[in-house]
This record gives sequence, structure tokens and C-alpha cells, in this order.
Amino acid sequence: MKHNLMHRIMMMLAAVVLLAACSKGPDVAAYIPSNSFLVADINVGDLMKKADVKNIENISFVKLGMQELRQENSEMAELINKIIDDPTETGLDLRKDVTVYVTQDMGFAVIAAMHKKSRFEKFLRETAEEGDELVFEEMNGYNKATTDFGTILYNKEVAVLTTTFGNDLSSTMNLKKDGSMAGNKKFADYWRNRSEMSIWADYGSMLNFAEQMGGDALDKTGLPQEYLDDMKNMSMAWNLYFDKGAFRTEMTSQGFNTKKYKDYYQKFNSDLLKMLPEKSYLFFSFAMNAAKAADMYAGMNIEDVDFNEPLVGDKSLVDIIRALKGSVAFSIFDLVENEQTSVMPLMAIVADISDAATVQQIIDAAGMEARDGYYYANVGSGIEIYVAKTDKYLYITNSQDAVTKFIGGGFGKGIDGSIASKSKNLFYMYANLDVNTYPQAVVKLIPQNVTKLLGNYFESFELYSTSDTGAESYLYIKDKKENSLLSTLHFVDNHLVELGKLTEQIGGGDESPVYEEEYYVDEEDDFEYDD
Repeated sequence: MKHNLMHRIMMMLAAVVLLAACSKGPDVAAYIPSNSFLVADINVGDLMKKADVKNIENISFVKLGMQELRQENSEMAELINKIIDDPTETGLDLRKDVTVYVTQDMGFAVIAAMHKKSRFEKFLRETAEEGDELVFEEMNGYNKATTDFGTILYNKEVAVLTTTFGNDLSSTMNLKKDGSMAGNKKFADYWRNRSEMSIWADYGSMLNFAEQMGGDALDKTGLPQEYLDDMKNMSMAWNLYFDKGAFRTEMTSQGFNTKKYKDYYQKFNSDLLKMLPEKSYLFFSFAMNAAKAADMYAGMNIEDVDFNEPLVGDKSLVDIIRALKGSVAFSIFDLVENEQTSVMPLMAIVADISDAATVQQIIDAAGMEARDGYYYANVGSGIEIYVAKTDKYLYITNSQDAVTKFIGGGFGKGIDGSIASKSKNLFYMYANLDVNTYPQAVVKLIPQNVTKLLGNYFESFELYSTSDTGAESYLYIKDKKENSLLSTLHFVDNHLVELGKLTEQIGGGDESPVYEEEYYVDEEDDFEYDD
């Protein structure tokens, strides 16, 4: 259980209050088998707070759903209301985490914290319908309930729901430390730092599973065995946060041998950014030691694919990579009307080079037309390609203006400063998602109701590395006043009619509740259920 209960209330007394007030919830990791390759965790209590569940029925579509549920199953509707008022209503404690795991042999289970065993058993009996299978058994140190939808193993700490088609997971109730994820150091790091929604995946277990299922599937990737063996020591932790104005994720690789592979990485050459226009709709950059990457490709053995085979003239893909240094930046900086394709993105890619002679040989072999300082080719459909190079850089674009600027020394200060500052990492990606800033040529191709929805919700997206083993992403939205989960609920609520029309437009027909006859809009523009 994460220790985060009282810091919002008494920050000045954090050291004392936190120690006194932390929930002592069960050590759920002790119930997760050590051969699990995927673990997902949801902090239900935190999500309920962020979604403002106490006032959830103030949201129209939730109100609609609850009104319909009351018509069809009043007992279920009443139970949901009771759980909202008291998360321990079922005997489980939904203020704590709910955890899902999958084992290598495809065992699947959901774990929830127990609040009170007798109350939980009463809940199972009360919700079982006539004719349902429900059998209670006393086991060695725990209880077992067999139901139509699966088997529930439980004790005074947790309840573990296993599927009827899964493997027997009874042993999970009496695991020793070395037989559970509690003894896995990599998992322990993830478990301490998990967020409102988290996922942990073990690469080694997944690769072993792939080998069992696909036989020679890994061999067909062509990756060196040494690299595959190193991957088997790795795992990945992914955390999602609902920040104000953004959905934020943190990704961390664990067990990665940074010393062994440090030669593959290098600092990004920020001079490349001066050769791209300041404005960008889509941008990415990365830096990698091209020589080391070429060595890896040269050693790969994939059926029907030979990276050493001549690709342009007598130069192979390996030769082309070796001619580069390893820093690359790409940008779509404009969107213009085009007779053949309606809208054409203007883009440019720039890379630093280590072997100008080889790059020149490749350009010559491509048969492009030499012009004043650059090379030109018309590839059809109104698309023209311009290539230019110096002793240090290679520039490829479909914009004559951009190649002219490159030849003249670049674009002054270059790409937007906020992008430039984060491009210094190993990799960086940016996408402008605000359609209100797009050229009219693009906007007029998008249905007006879609433009309105997108323009009122999305802002931009970023993904970038924070270290050799870590990365973050941000999906920015327009509403900065509330956390992104609550903002999204309110956005859907405020645009229910438009979303309903969009559902119909893309094939939803009358599946949207907005179009069902039993619903109507009252005088205050609220949705009501017609009794």
C-alpha cells in the first residue's frame, strides 16, 4: 500500500503525521507469484478522489447510466451507491489498491484488500442469483469460494479472484518470500513508486513465453543472442498520473546494463535544430552512435533480409548508417494545399554525417538532378524532393524554401525554444494536437463537429527520455483548472450531444444514449430518463 494519506492535510508535521497515519494495508506483493510477467495496479482510492466520486451523479452521462440501471437492476444501482458512500460496503476495502497479475503459464488473478471477511461472505451470498454456483470451503490457512465466474481465495488480508479458465493459483495464498514478487528487487522498486495506475512487465518472462509459444520466433528477429540474453534481465515500470492539465506517464527500464551499452548513446547535436523552422506540427529527434548501430545491423541475420546487401549503388544500409554520426531531427513545419493530395505536409530531416564522400556517392547513385547547391527529384503526385549536404550535415526536404534556407546557413534561432531544450535528451517527440492552430486547408477537411471537439480538448503531446533508462510523456489538454481525469469527465459531460452525433457519424447509430427514445433533454439542457 502506498504511504500517501496525510501529507495534504498536515505538511508541516509530515514526519510525525505520516508515520502515524499511514495505512498498514496488506503486503499484496506477497500474494503475487514470482513467475508473474505482468502486474497492473490501480489505486482505487486515489482515482475515486480525483474523479470526485461523491458528486459523480452530477455528471449527465453517469446520471443517465444510473437512471437506466435503476430501471433494469435496482439492486445493483443501490449497491453502487452504497459503495460510493462506503468503499468497504462489499467487505473489500476499495480505498486501497486493486492488483492484476498474469503468470508465465497464463494464470490470471485480481487481488483486492480485505476489510472484513464475514461482510465479504455476506456480500457474495446476497448478490448470488438463484441457480448460481456458490460453494464455500475452509482451506489450509485461507478460505475458498467457488462461483460461476471464477474462484475466490481469501483470508483476513486479501481476496484473490481467479478465472475459471486459468490455472490453479491456490498456492498464492501461502507463498514464501522467495516464491512471491515480494522477493524480487526490481519489482520492489516499482512497487514502492507506483502511482494511481501502474504496470510492471518482466521482459525475460515475456521472451521466455514467446519462445515457448513461437519456437524460433526470437531467432527470426535477427537480434544477437547476447542482446536477447541481456533483455531477459530487464523489466519495465509504467506509471500514469492525472495531473492538472495533463496526463503524465513515467516509464523506467530496470536491470538495463548501462555500462555495457553506454557506447551506443551520445549527446544530441543541438546545431541541427538551427536548420529547422521555428514552427512545428510534428517533431522528433534522437541521438545514437551510428557506428555501433551499424555494427549491430551488420551482425543481424533475418530471413530474406540482408542489411549488408547493396541498397543505393554499391552502398548497403550498413554503409549508409556508418556514413552518419548519429544525431537526427525531423519536423513537419507546415501543411499546404496540394492538387493531387488535398493537403501536403512540408517536412525536413537533418542529420550530422561522419563520411561526406560516402553520402555524396549515395546521392549520385540515386540519380538526382544537380541544381544550384542542392539536388532535386520529382517523385510524382506533386511531391518534389530536395537534398543538400555540407561536410557536416545532410538535409532532405520537400520544400524548396527550406533547402534554400539550409544552404544559406539555416533558420536563425531555429526551432521553438521549448522543443530545443528537451531535444538534448536521447530522444524527443512533440506533436501539436490543437486543430485551432492548423492551417485552414487542413481544418476544412475535418468535419466541423470533430474540429470543435478536438479544438476544445487537446493541446499537445510530448515524449522524451529523462535518462539512459527512463522516459516521460505528457498529453496536454486545454483545461488546466482540474486534474485531467476530472477534466475529461466534465468535457464529456459538456459535449455529450456532440459526442453522440460523432458516434452516429462514425457508425454508432443509435447506440449513443443521446439518441435513444427514452431519453430527453430538459429545460436546463440536462439529460433525463423518461419513466
